[in-house]
Amino acid sequence: RPRGIAFTPDGKRAYVACELANTVYAISVPEHRVLTSIAAGEFANGVTMRPDGRRVFVSNGRAGTVSVIDTSDNRVIDTVAVGQRPWNMAITPDGSKLYVANGRSGTVSVIDAVGNRKLLTVPRHRNHVDAGVSRECRTDIRTRPRDHVQDAGRKDLLRQSAEHQRADR
Repeated sequence: RPRGIAFTPDGKRAYVACELANTVYAISVPEHRVLTSIAAGEFANGVTMRPDGRRVFVSNGRAGTVSVIDTSDNRVIDTVAVGQRPWNMAITPDGSKLYVANGRSGTVSVIDAVGNRKLLTVPRHRNHVDAGVSRECRTDIRTRPRDHVQDAGRKDLLRQSAEHQRADR
């Protein structure tokens, strides 16, 4: 069951996550053929390509991880633990951070997309009414205006998230 797809910047290769097979297929677009299959985590789902085309990130829904694939040799080079049921992801335009929407835990994991490590988890606030993540990874939490994230790369996201984690304990 194919779930997610991402293309290399030149459009010559596609990476397709197949959930029930726990596999990502690298496909030659011009030749319309599978180049290789890559074992991913359990319930491979979302696929996001770093803008430079060097890495592919695959969310593994049941495993609660993100697999990192090196596109030069199509192998998994790292696995990053995130929240429960990660599905969709978005990468910053400069390719430095990956944002992972964790459906079951209701959080967003922020990953260093160069060093392949989780930086933080943006928690769900118990009083939140409506939260949405746009293409630019901005959130709108209407019950607490100070939670509004202006820019995915700004330091105030880190500061506010740390404050909220302490306050919610």
